[in-house]
Amino acid sequence: MRIVISGIPIDIQKKNIKNMHLQIKPPDGHVVISAPLSMDDKAIEVYARTNLSWIKKQIEKFQQQPRSAKRQYVSGETMYIWGKQYYLSFVPDAQKNSFEIQGDKVILSMREDSTVKQRENYVREQYRSLLKVEIERLLPKWEQITELHCESWQTKYMVTRWGTCNTEKKKLWFNLQLAQKPIECLEYVILHELIHLRERTHNSTFIAYMDMYMKNWRAVRKELNDSRLDYYDAQDESPLQKLIDQRRYDEIKDAVLDYMTEKVKENKATLSDIEIQNVVHIEQVDDGAISFSVIVSCDIEHSISSTGRVSFTEKWLDVRCKVLLGVELTDFEIININECEQQEDSDNDKYSGELVPIISRDAFENEATKFLEKYYPLALQEPVAVPIRKIAEDMGLSIIEDSLLSSELDIFGLVVFEDGNIKDKNKNIVIRNAKRGTV
Repeated sequence: MRIVISGIPIDIQKKNIKNMHLQIKPPDGHVVISAPLSMDDKAIEVYARTNLSWIKKQIEKFQQQPRSAKRQYVSGETMYIWGKQYYLSFVPDAQKNSFEIQGDKVILSMREDSTVKQRENYVREQYRSLLKVEIERLLPKWEQITELHCESWQTKYMVTRWGTCNTEKKKLWFNLQLAQKPIECLEYVILHELIHLRERTHNSTFIAYMDMYMKNWRAVRKELNDSRLDYYDAQDESPLQKLIDQRRYDEIKDAVLDYMTEKVKENKATLSDIEIQNVVHIEQVDDGAISFSVIVSCDIEHSISSTGRVSFTEKWLDVRCKVLLGVELTDFEIININECEQQEDSDNDKYSGELVPIISRDAFENEATKFLEKYYPLALQEPVAVPIRKIAEDMGLSIIEDSLLSSELDIFGLVVFEDGNIKDKNKNIVIRNAKRGTV
């Protein structure tokens, strides 16, 4: 359902929720109201008109923010290094790759037939190098100021966070994208994560330390968060990105809003922010589905009427979800929501971006033992040949042989997760109508 008020189209989504929620969404600032199924259409329209002034201001913010399209890494594109805009100049070079800053240009030299992904990976590594140099310079400075010291730190591309802190191991992580932002933003993130070594949550003590060490940290944080609109943000292939698209993000946020609204009312507080932090505990619950936990942090604002002061507490929620396996990961369902302890950062290193299990080298023996215990325990008792074909049949797998997947023999095998044709890298069909569960 869609209504138009003062020339502004507003999408109405009726859901099984208790309260109405108004959102202005990226990338274009379109307006969505989520409303309970029983809510009268007229009441929704009144709600929209009541908030019209705020809606217009938020849309104007989106319209004024510059955004970049999906990068192809060709001449003429813009890119940012430490908050300064540069123009990309691509120079074909079959001999070596290079990345040089010359005036207001970045000269990127790679093979002319290099793919967008190859160029992107190379540029990311240049961002990593730039970021490491500045962290090595600035981290000791802030460690000396705060008298807080980390044991180790690393950089990685992250989807939802600028930095994170493992308080048990005293390890800090910094988002590669910080190399695109003004250097003050990096300093803010360094300070923020260091203070977490002393205070794990964003409570009044944490805020007091931020105020003491960096007077303008709120302005820097706003600048950093307002700049999260670059298309580069959406390039990561992580389990989080795979499992939570925009629609699921909205459903999770609506469910958390409903859950927390009742909680904060009891304590006469207000919910000031909700942030999806990570996806953890990915498990295959049966042959056709996987379940996973979405970890969400909620900032709650408490006003002390007698003094006029404001304090903050942080609640962490575990939103347990489920999807059916397949190309589209259909039938998304929120199973339950529970409060949990603050979650340290998880790399989800058991799954690739395509949710294919990854087995580390030091885990081979354990995984092999578990596999044989299930399918051929005799091999754990005495040295025998393992009947691979019999095991495949017991697993419900089909084996296709004598079909070359690539003429250069550089593709050794595939596992089919969904019915369909199998093509080689030249898009030629080499196996027709392969069934799911084919090796």
